[in-house]
Amino acid sequence: VSAVVLAGYILFLTGFFMLHASVDFMMWQKLYSNMFMQVATMLTLLALMWHAWIGIWAVFTDYIKCSVLRGTLEVLVLVALFSFFFWGITILWSI
Repeated sequence: VSAVVLAGYILFLTGFFMLHASVDFMMWQKLYSNMFMQVATMLTLLALMWHAWIGIWAVFTDYIKCSVLRGTLEVLVLVALFSFFFWGITILWSI
């Protein structure tokens, strides 16, 4: 499901850039000040966070056999993912 959300968002942005040859700051700000785009971006950030977590978790459980090391790395990745998510939300809603 997360890949479908990410693909839809990327396709929308690709279409937007194809329809608008030159995108300046004002157009970019107008696009992201729209409530629909803010919600869509927030959902995409959540989908990206979930997608990354599932991928990293699968790699860690397959290749890192030491449970202490795996647990530590998983916590570090979760902290980073949540930090990136809240950073993105702060940027998105401060426009």
